[in-house]
Amino acid sequence: MQNYQKMKGLTTRNNGKTWRVEAINPLDKKRVIHTASTWEAGVQCLQDIKAGKWSTQKVSTAWTVEEATKAYFDEKRKVSQRQKITSLNWPEKFLIQYFGPKLSLDAITAVEQERFTNHLVVKLNYSPSTANALTVHLVQMLWFARKHGHKSVDPVDGTYVKKRKSKIAIIDVLKEQVILNWYKDRGYDDIADLTVFYLDTGCRKMEAFHLLWSDISLKDENITLWITKTRSRTISMTPRVRAILKKKLLALPVQYNSKSDYPIFGNPVGWNGTNDVNGITERHYDRIIEQCREDLGCNPKNFKDGKINPRYFNTHTYRHTNISRLVAGGVDLRTVMEWAGHSDMSTTQKYSHFIPRKMVGAAQRLHEALLEEVQDVQEEMDDRVAVQSGLRIVKSDNQLT
Repeated sequence: MQNYQKMKGLTTRNNGKTWRVEAINPLDKKRVIHTASTWEAGVQCLQDIKAGKWSTQKVSTAWTVEEATKAYFDEKRKVSQRQKITSLNWPEKFLIQYFGPKLSLDAITAVEQERFTNHLVVKLNYSPSTANALTVHLVQMLWFARKHGHKSVDPVDGTYVKKRKSKIAIIDVLKEQVILNWYKDRGYDDIADLTVFYLDTGCRKMEAFHLLWSDISLKDENITLWITKTRSRTISMTPRVRAILKKKLLALPVQYNSKSDYPIFGNPVGWNGTNDVNGITERHYDRIIEQCREDLGCNPKNFKDGKINPRYFNTHTYRHTNISRLVAGGVDLRTVMEWAGHSDMSTTQKYSHFIPRKMVGAAQRLHEALLEEVQDVQEEMDDRVAVQSGLRIVKSDNQLT
């Protein structure tokens, strides 16, 4: 094995397959980052940069959109635990479809990035969260190519869309029963159980799909969510959730009872064991819930005055419902914040209007305080009138005497 001399500004990448060159150009005082295919080429590049000769050279050939998306998303799949393969396929295909596979990254300017965001919001009518997520992928992909020497200029930060201020969508008990009956009548008992789990835990969609048997304790009635959007958290089971988990555990084959790393709801993609226990795939779940919405007359694209159809529901609606029920039940906002896994209190405070009982009590106390104040003022005025009347009587008596 060849011994490479350590040099400042020259580091290995991809287990020695490429070399990263980083140095300050003395001509313009700017940092130059380049990727060399060999150690010798990296040394030569580093010497040229320090000698001021790099300004006459060009970076390596700019990636096409197809090359950049493949390299960027492959790297994302390696380092990310939360973003699984299926959740990264769609944005990868979308970027290739929009820009074209053969377009050079140098052609994606700030104007093109702004057009991309406008296309998502205006023409495709995507939600702000979806549009912002795609914009983030685009900007990160451009920076990824730039750092690897396959884009000649620094990209600009994307234009992000502000979220609409709209009423939080929830479902009541009657609608919950209608949805659950629809699943059960068609034989989707596993989807019905997952729906109850969402409603009683407030989990995000992928948090339930990533839940393993080692993450729960039926004895302590606790569920620990490790792969989350913000931070890991532990919540308690409701009687419905405990019954569902106990039923699924009893239905698990004997040879898997000791496999604590086996998923509870999700399909064991990438699991080392034998895939003979059918789980719920994300695609299957999305297809079933979309069919349920259509049969129940819910159209996700039915907008009116900027607000979505109130009958429309998705998995995140179950999370909103769970949090709103906690707040309406009198649970303090700090506990609700920890239960839901919110990153700050401002997100939890959006649900503060779901406290009708406390508001009714506050109104009653306000009314009682007002009555007491009016009564005190009336008594004080009566005393003043009585005192003044008494003085007049005394004066009149003195005059008579």
